[in-house]
Amino acid sequence: MIKFLYSIIITFLLYSTILAQESDTTTSRTELWYFYFGFGYSKMFYPSGVVQETVDGLKELEDVSHLPFSWDVFGIYVHITPKTIGGFIFTGSGDRYDRGERGGIQINQYTVGGSFIHYVGRTFGKGIFIRSHIGAANLAAGELELNEDGFSILAGGGWSVDFGGTRLLLNANYTYRLFKSGAYHTLTFSMGGLF
Repeated sequence: MIKFLYSIIITFLLYSTILAQESDTTTSRTELWYFYFGFGYSKMFYPSGVVQETVDGLKELEDVSHLPFSWDVFGIYVHITPKTIGGFIFTGSGDRYDRGERGGIQINQYTVGGSFIHYVGRTFGKGIFIRSHIGAANLAAGELELNEDGFSILAGGGWSVDFGGTRLLLNANYTYRLFKSGAYHTLTFSMGGLF
């Protein structure tokens, strides 16, 4: 829990330092609001317990296919500063283990909450960016009769390419979700569009 609190404090200190700097946005194109969505790969780390034991058991079988994925959808943002946008987003990660006709398991983790994207370079929409989310989380694994609500925080960043109003964002993110059954950690690598 102490490491988690340190992460939050460092994130807020980082944002306060970055937002205090002057910006040069003379070549940046900005809009009144933005829509964001993205998809990618996720690597989930589970706490010890029924979920981890089930996943370990499935990994030992030869006839199991595995599909990990992540998504960022319904992101709506507005400018807070010339190089920072804030808003709300629905994000999540899924972990699918399938045995064909013998069934399988689908573990989903969702987050809905506030989100920020800040561009570190001289202009909005190009180069290095950092992002964070904080909000309510849900864990759902129907096959394990597991459905829990909790808390989530995401910290990450990446590289953005501006195509003249449409931006392509390449992301690497870490998400911490805390539920009654324990702490779940997820690494995601995704590609998204900011319109």
